[in-house]
Amino acid sequence: MDREAFAQRVLSNWAERYELTLEVLQQPGIGLIPVSDFAGSGGIHAWYIANYTLIRFDPAQEAAVRALLAAIGDAPSLKPGQLAAAAPSTEIPVNRTERSLLSYLYPPDFTPAALPSGFTIRQLGSGDKQALAELQAACRAEEIDEAEVSVEDEIAFGCYCGRQLATVATGFTLTGFMDIGVITHPDFRKQGLGEAVVSTLSAWCLGREILPQYRCSDTNIPSHKLALRLGFATLVRYERIYVELDT
Repeated sequence: MDREAFAQRVLSNWAERYELTLEVLQQPGIGLIPVSDFAGSGGIHAWYIANYTLIRFDPAQEAAVRALLAAIGDAPSLKPGQLAAAAPSTEIPVNRTERSLLSYLYPPDFTPAALPSGFTIRQLGSGDKQALAELQAACRAEEIDEAEVSVEDEIAFGCYCGRQLATVATGFTLTGFMDIGVITHPDFRKQGLGEAVVSTLSAWCLGREILPQYRCSDTNIPSHKLALRLGFATLVRYERIYVELDT
């Protein structure tokens, strides 16, 4: 698979997920889709895929979405952050925004990471639940939410220091990719362990011709740099805006 075919595969997976065509994603455009599952959340979710912006939202927020777009002006497509930046001029009460980066690994770009001495990596199973619970107990709630790791995912690898689980990376199928999350115990950070365990999971994927997808918040610079060192490239961005609801 050459680089062009790889890029086409990534876009094709996204096109299939949202019942679009490759041609739509490759041309500037904005799609608006009310989503019943978002009802009551106040959420406005924007996906930036190739040249296309897909906005999926709580049906009750359609007027807010259209007001934000009107404030931005006659733009054929959007850039991440534009919707949230337009909110003050519309008086829409946005109370929270989140932005994520989704990166993909073209196999020839993969740069495996070495595991530091004194640690071991192995595949995890149900017997590692308690060790993962202890790791997560040492982490902040927002770190746990971002990582979304579970030994019950389709594939999980952990890095142990003796009997202590220092880092875990797990993956589950999403949009035709193996979506990877990783979390490291605070006592074991800045030692390259997260990079090593994500490297192991990525190699597992590539050996089975599965494309890895690495996600992280755009404010989590260390996590993004980890992905870049392994060869991942950011191709999709995801933004969530939550409108304050009347109580």
